[in-house]
Amino acid sequence: MPRPLRIADGNIRAVGVQGLPSEQIVQTVADPEDAWTADAGTSDHFLREELVVQVRRADNAVIGLFSTRYALSVRPAEYEPALDIAESAAGPGTRGGQGTRHPTSRRELLRRMEEAGFVVTPGSTHGRVTHPEHPGLVLPFASTPSDRRFTRHAVAQIRRVFGIDLRH
Repeated sequence: MPRPLRIADGNIRAVGVQGLPSEQIVQTVADPEDAWTADAGTSDHFLREELVVQVRRADNAVIGLFSTRYALSVRPAEYEPALDIAESAAGPGTRGGQGTRHPTSRRELLRRMEEAGFVVTPGSTHGRVTHPEHPGLVLPFASTPSDRRFTRHAVAQIRRVFGIDLRH
């Protein structure tokens, strides 16, 4: 069962970073450039630009914020790459079986988000997605997506950050 991302400042270990806005933390988890699993599968690390966010799998809580330089220097030589976390959160592949139904258009995605209680605030290049039950969590939302897999990635980001599954 997916759970929303939890950011409790008192429980976060920080090395090489300070004063980060929660939006930057959420964006790093939602749309990482690289990701890996550590601690025998108990946590995942998400890297975006100069920030690495460590998230405990058991409760989807942020437990570490690290500079990319530090995180890569202490990453074990043997680690499990986890960029497929986004794809596994997006659902089964296109081969075999009935699979999971993802929204196929931006309009359908917005309709499902509205039905699930999300609030989408438009912007010139990116809007903002919020949910009244999860104050403080904000996800950027492309006004003009350029990728044909946009809806699948948006569903995976929403599931990782808010813990709400928009698939049918």
